[in-house]
Amino acid sequence: IEAVNTHTKRNPGDEVVFFNYAAVTPAFTNEGCSFWHFRFDAHVDMKMAAITDYIKSQDDIKKVYLIGQDYVFGQAVAAAAESMIKEKRPDVEIVGNELHPLGKVKDFTPYIQKIIQSEADAVITGNWGQDMTLLVKAAADSGLNIPFLTFYGGSLGAVAALGEGSIDTLYQVSEGVTNQEASDEQYALIEEYKQRFPDYDYYYHRAFVAAEMLKAAAEKAGSNEPIEVAKALEGLTVEGAYGPVTMRAEDHQAQQNLYISTVSKDVKYGVDNIDLGWVLVDNGTIDASAAEEPTTCEMERPE
Repeated sequence: IEAVNTHTKRNPGDEVVFFNYAAVTPAFTNEGCSFWHFRFDAHVDMKMAAITDYIKSQDDIKKVYLIGQDYVFGQAVAAAAESMIKEKRPDVEIVGNELHPLGKVKDFTPYIQKIIQSEADAVITGNWGQDMTLLVKAAADSGLNIPFLTFYGGSLGAVAALGEGSIDTLYQVSEGVTNQEASDEQYALIEEYKQRFPDYDYYYHRAFVAAEMLKAAAEKAGSNEPIEVAKALEGLTVEGAYGPVTMRAEDHQAQQNLYISTVSKDVKYGVDNIDLGWVLVDNGTIDASAAEEPTTCEMERPE
């Protein structure tokens, strides 16, 4: 974001717009907001609000362990979890709050042993990629069978690492679930994607939303010039496959429905080339209005 800001300031007439599909630190649309940056994923606080709403409905969760990657994102996840659990379920005890090196841990067994010793009823993690997969693999190998409430449980290989142990154990919050009801057009898109990319699952739905919003903004502006497209994006709504998506003008944060899902065998679309896939939990739909979080953005706009 800072690089784009600097570039556009130094190179009038050669502006760049940053379409962010996955970096979710809340600061990027709060104190660090930029006219040139648009985020299509829900940020940490939005996702944690959804997860903690779910915890609020689960009376059997009394102790929660937080584990995440030691950088600005993982720190934001931990801070949001602490404050929201305290607010929504003050009876829940946070029995661990661990940050580990990003992408450097090869065996999470020592961390899982700490979780077991803490007697936690659930784990919250923002881990992604290898850190997500190796974490749940170590949990499976150690016989830990408690809910893992994740941001990125759909990371490549995570479900396969747990196998059937992921059923009703691995949860995630996301902007769409392939096995939820959708249009024939969306099913055809998923089928085409799986045919073209057999080793990868249709997962980053928000990347498709970003492309749809770019097209809609260019058509609205009658131009593909960066400034005109950026202005047209502000306040723009498109009808996504899993509900409408609006680009909030105040901070350039996409507002959209969020969904809590878990792993099941009873699915149309499996993941990791196995017969397990993601399904919505009961009352797992969080409406965009409920997922919305306030912003402190004070945006400077070009004249």
